[in-house]
Amino acid sequence: MNRKLIPFLLIAGALLSSCGSSRDEDVINPNTPGNTQPSNPTTPSTPTNEKPSDGQIGRRTYAQEWKAGVDYLSAIDIADLYNNPANVSAALKNSVKFAILTTDQKYYTLKDDDLSYLTIEDITYDKQYISFYTKYKGIKSSTKSTLKFDARDFYNKQFTTDNSYVSSKYMRGLYESLPIGIGSLFSYDSQRYQIDYVADSKDRSDNNNSLSLSIKITDKKILDNSKNTFEIHKNVEGFRTLKNLADDLAIGHNFDFRSKVKNVIKSHPNKTDLTPYLNNFFQNNWHKLISISLKSDHSKELSIDGQSPLY
Repeated sequence: MNRKLIPFLLIAGALLSSCGSSRDEDVINPNTPGNTQPSNPTTPSTPTNEKPSDGQIGRRTYAQEWKAGVDYLSAIDIADLYNNPANVSAALKNSVKFAILTTDQKYYTLKDDDLSYLTIEDITYDKQYISFYTKYKGIKSSTKSTLKFDARDFYNKQFTTDNSYVSSKYMRGLYESLPIGIGSLFSYDSQRYQIDYVADSKDRSDNNNSLSLSIKITDKKILDNSKNTFEIHKNVEGFRTLKNLADDLAIGHNFDFRSKVKNVIKSHPNKTDLTPYLNNFFQNNWHKLISISLKSDHSKELSIDGQSPLY
């Protein structure tokens, strides 16, 4: 080999080594701006307490997961995600565990001191996931962080069963009456939310004494009317049981009942057992011969033939 080439080869090798080291620090995750489906890097199994350089922290920070024990569905208002996402940056920072993927394939968890230099920006939302970038001491992460924040989970939390109302009603009567009374089934912010019944969505379980239905929610706090409607499915339990029915109802006989019994007695004055003579008459007409009302309000006569709800 020409000895004159040796110095040049040594210099070239040093440059390549230097570039390689720099590339290790600047490794770009596939989740760079412009990719359509960003996802967080897989966290290695080995943690480290050795703090990376500011450059590594800046470029390699990502949202590892929601902090354990943090109720992020209460900490973050979905309306802010649509109206002004920057408003949730502080709540995100307090609710998320952040980590750095180190060059030796370990992970370093950001400490409170580190978080004081961390900011969150470019927040977006798509009904299922919050995505954003972090910036550490002015250095922006090359990884787009993505965390699940399902709108259905958020609104399920906003609509809870109104137990005081449901526990005083019978499931079957409310089921037959739907969508009438739908708003009374739930406790929710009626000033913010408008709810509508989703047609043909109701179902019931006689075994569990429960009913289920889907509701369409219009969130009036979200300014964009093209994005402020959501649909969730709710299960409602805790109704009065049929064991309570006898205590709630008063049963009486009507004029036709009394008239028929009198006629049978007159026709068979020597018979002590009138059952055979009344059986055919009662078998198919008994519900027409009695009246059923609520003990709490005798003016409300109830039907047992399907013409009016029994609840």
